[in-house]
Amino acid sequence: MSSFATVLTRLGLDEHSPLLASDIAQDLVDGKRTIAIHDYALPDWCKDVDIAVVEKQGDDAGVIVGVVRFGEDIDYASDDASFMRDAALHGAPENLGRGWVVRAARRCETSTTKLKPKHRDFFEAVADAEGPSFVILHPIYGKIASVAVDHIIKRLPALPVPSGAKKGFLGASVPAVLAACPLNVVKASAVCAEGVFKAADGVETAPISRQDLMRGFLVHSDEDGKPVAKGGPLRLAFPDGVAV
Repeated sequence: MSSFATVLTRLGLDEHSPLLASDIAQDLVDGKRTIAIHDYALPDWCKDVDIAVVEKQGDDAGVIVGVVRFGEDIDYASDDASFMRDAALHGAPENLGRGWVVRAARRCETSTTKLKPKHRDFFEAVADAEGPSFVILHPIYGKIASVAVDHIIKRLPALPVPSGAKKGFLGASVPAVLAACPLNVVKASAVCAEGVFKAADGVETAPISRQDLMRGFLVHSDEDGKPVAKGGPLRLAFPDGVAV
């Protein structure tokens, strides 16, 4: 999972959400253009969903500048009169045949990512380097989110465990990790009753109540800021009297 994918999850988007490369990206996310002119119909899988908009940098990289949601797809192919009528909305000098109507748009945190072609002007975000992830599983639906371990270590606040066996060790709080997930996961975590942590070697905890879960830490460094020597890169830790 890339750092860019983590940005997508913080926006409430799935890490595999499509990206649209556009020459008018800035105008789209600012609301200056509410119709995007293209020479092909808006794919069904892009209707009424949030899509990250990027400005391309070369053939295989781009910078995310915002998020749009398209609704109606206008057929201008044989209707130059309508195309001219909507000139103030699309600002395009040439009728390419289709007009994708923007239902919602917003700016967001910018981030550079490598791009993998998906369909025409659509791409997928690509990790600069593959690495381990902290995966969240639903008991019925399976994997519903993942957060790169590298992101947890380098980008989330490193807090000291206040007490317990790992007192003074540094790590991200469980609430901070959940906040880096898609909004549906954040909402689900607010009403869950309990959870289980399972390590890569298959060892897992007994069910832990939500109240205790939210006081936990995923520690990655000792008191001196050095990576945990055993059981890393992340270890689960709780203060005294929690999750016992």
